[in-house]
Amino acid sequence: MECLQCHQKFCPHVTLKSIFSFRPLIVSQQCQLCRSQFEEISNGGCLICSKETTKDCCADCLAWQAKYPNSTFKLEPIFKYSEEMKEWIALYKFKGHRALCYCFAEEIANYFSNQHGAVVIPIPLASSRYQKRGFNQVEELLKAGSVTYKKLLNKPAQTMEQNKKSKVERLQTSQPFQLNLGAIACIRGRDIILVDDIYTTGRTMYWAVELIEQCSPKTIKGFCLAR
Repeated sequence: MECLQCHQKFCPHVTLKSIFSFRPLIVSQQCQLCRSQFEEISNGGCLICSKETTKDCCADCLAWQAKYPNSTFKLEPIFKYSEEMKEWIALYKFKGHRALCYCFAEEIANYFSNQHGAVVIPIPLASSRYQKRGFNQVEELLKAGSVTYKKLLNKPAQTMEQNKKSKVERLQTSQPFQLNLGAIACIRGRDIILVDDIYTTGRTMYWAVELIEQCSPKTIKGFCLAR
């Protein structure tokens, strides 16, 4: 197999557990050397978003709790948003290297294999951004991991890209999302997992949470590749 990052040939590591899991075998198309650049988030840190902190809750999440006091939202990211991950995201998302979605296919598949019965909802792109980029980077990550999802949110208008805004500008954005037809029936009483590629200030995710919680889900949490 060829590594999608360095293009060197490598033999993927396949465990006996994955062979006998009775699920389609999914391996990440990334060699061990490239994979070692990315640091997984370990236990500890903020109890809500996993950000590194010496306290139970980081300052960002304390602010969100003040704004949404009844929310039970919790984020479950895989990797730290390191400089290496920023470079990877830039290649994948902004320079259009769509095939890179398979770099973390195994990690994504493993996470969702334990989320039985949950409704998975990707953060949407505006149609103008989709036409320009040619793909929704979140949906491609889910497809690479063979994760079934439902497009229950839409983004009617394009806003400036989050990475081009300051933190203050990100936090000042207005609600960009709407519920699609039939969303309420799909969400009511169900476990919901909102999915984004990266989580920085939390503004994008909490706009989605605000809409989903209006539909009376059983539980709601978020998943992202990097925090």
